[in-house]
Amino acid sequence: MITVNIPSATEQEGHYFYNIEVSIGDKSSAEVYRVSRRYSDFEHLRQALEVQTKRAVPYSLPSKLASLVKTSGAIVSERRQGLALFVDRLLNDPQYRRSSTVLAFFNLPQGVFLELDYDDMEKRRNSVGEIESPTQWLQVLRDVNVQLEHARQDVSEGGSVLKSKLKLKRCRAKLETLGKYNLGSSSGLGAGEMAKRRKLLQSALRCCEELDRLVSDSSFLAGASSFASSSTADEKLDASKRQLWGSNRGRVIGKARETDVTRRIEQPGIATNAGTAHAEADERLEHIREIVQRQKQLGVAINEELDVQDEILKDFNQQVDRSAAKMHHAKKRLGNIL
Repeated sequence: MITVNIPSATEQEGHYFYNIEVSIGDKSSAEVYRVSRRYSDFEHLRQALEVQTKRAVPYSLPSKLASLVKTSGAIVSERRQGLALFVDRLLNDPQYRRSSTVLAFFNLPQGVFLELDYDDMEKRRNSVGEIESPTQWLQVLRDVNVQLEHARQDVSEGGSVLKSKLKLKRCRAKLETLGKYNLGSSSGLGAGEMAKRRKLLQSALRCCEELDRLVSDSSFLAGASSFASSSTADEKLDASKRQLWGSNRGRVIGKARETDVTRRIEQPGIATNAGTAHAEADERLEHIREIVQRQKQLGVAINEELDVQDEILKDFNQQVDRSAAKMHHAKKRLGNIL
């Protein structure tokens, strides 16, 4: 929804600037864009649009002739209303509001009308216009049946629920349009043909309702299946944890439990066993320290070797430079001789 308002005009150096407010969106969440423009700016905008589209803009600006017979206050008030109407018609026309010239004129960001353009497109898709003849009525019904069949295939094959709902929404809109068409005697159809077409319309409506229920059920089942699969995954994870840790997992509260190792040791031997374990741990740590020390020495040796190789490369680079200079000098002398 686009709402345009020009609440006031500001006089600067003998010219009036009209303060424009453009609201885009619903009233509760509308975004308001403000800009000030002179009357002559609107004339330039209209000329630029006519050059771009190569045809006249169908919306008129307030007349300049009023300035000959009216006071300045009355002129400003009349122009505010006329310019607001011009801007409202311009921005509600999809052809003009997409123009970069219009967006720049009103200081509107790119893509500000995307949602409105999408809504207009959906309205055009969902509507078939006015049914003008029984032949067109039958053709629209055939198209609806084809779309219903496609929606049925999507549901049976587990396709996108959202796409199926959109197809059914369009079908319902077209069926409503078909229902509004007068299949009476004025249509030129016989009584039998009219009854047959009414039955076809009712059948299509029932099919649309059934598919709508199927889509809703499939959406619910998909959610339930997702929940069940997540529950099954949790159960499998718990089973894996029990298999890994056993039934007694977590912290042990209270007195420490007897183990196979401590059960064979008498009370005096526990301290001796602990000392032996500490000694074995110290030996392992010493072994690790020696390995780390060797790795350090190896790293230092590699670093020294890299320094030597770097010096060799520098010397080689200098020799190449000297050789290149000698070659250049030799070519120059050879050129002088020839």
